[in-house]
Formats: sequence, structure tokens, C-alpha cells
Amino acid sequence: MEKRSKGNAAVHCVLVGFANYDTNNKSIYEYEDIKGEPHEIKVKNINPFLVEGKDITVENRKSPICNVPEMNYGSMPIDEGNLILTDEEKEVAVKNEPQINIAIKKYTGGDEFINNKKRWCLWLHNIEPTILKNSKFILDRIEKTKKFRLSSNREATKKLAEKPMLFGEIRQPNSKYIIVPKVFS
Repeated sequence: MEKRSKGNAAVHCVLVGFANYDTNNKSIYEYEDIKGEPHEIKVKNINPFLVEGKDITVENRKSPICNVPEMNYGSMPIDEGNLILTDEEKEVAVKNEPQINIAIKKYTGGDEFINNKKRWCLWLHNIEPTILKNSKFILDRIEKTKKFRLSSNREATKKLAEKPMLFGEIRQPNSKYIIVPKVFS
């Protein structure tokens, strides 16, 4: 790790050397404290995960290795955020129009799951038409979703504007399920 100065800020760089041939001199540098000095560890091999070990990787697969349900993406709103609500938005909407509470469901994506955030969505699948018709809040969100979808360059997204009250892709299971975030750090 090399420390360089950039203006008033210190920049930490990690330098990794590699080649298409093998060498006997391989080292990993570890830090007890990120602000301290590294100590060198001589190793036989550095694997693709940049730790000592054999060159073993996990292969990409599309199907399970045993008798379990396949993993799928979750439902996707494709709505520019118009069908998604924060805690505050939900609270105000339900205060102004209590009858719409039945149309609001918990929304859990990867970020919400990993960071224990609360968000909500307008889940209007099979909702009673009178609830939609009598809610200015819901009608406004549906109209904004429709405009967003119609403004898309993708024909598939434009077609979704025919049913702007629904998520663009609905994959909500009717059974228990496990959430596995696509991206996390």
C-alpha cells in the first residue's frame, strides 16, 4: 500500500502485481491498523480472491445443484420510484386517505434488507377498483408511473404503461421465500 498526497488529502493505493508466468516470490501485506505499517507474509500462492490458497473459484450456474426452488429476481416496479414510499410518505398518505392502507405493503429490496431500512410500495395487484378511483394520492402516483414508462426508449417499458398501477415485473411468491441481495459490500 502506498500513501500519496493529493492536495490536502492522503490517498491510499493498493498495488497488485501480476504476470502470465509463475514466480516463487509471492507476498501479501497485512495491516494490524490501517494507519500503521504493513507486515509482509511470504506465501506459496495468491488466489483470485487475493488471499493465500489454491486457485479455486466458484463457478457460475443457472440451476440449483440439488432439489430446491430456483432463484429468481424479485418483483421490479420500473416506475422511477413512484410506486415506492418512504416511512414519511406512507404516514402522510394514510393520514390523508386512511382507506389506502390496504394497498400499501412492505417493500424489501437488497438495500432495505442489508441495511434494515423500511420502505413501502403501492401494491395494487387485485386491489378493489373503488380504492384506486377514490384516492388522489394513488391516482397521482399511477399517472407519474405511466408518464415515466411512456417516455422510455425501450418498447417493453412503453408497453408497461398500459397497466401503470402494477409493478413492471411481478414475481411475488405465494409461499415463504429467502431474500438474497444481488449486490452488497
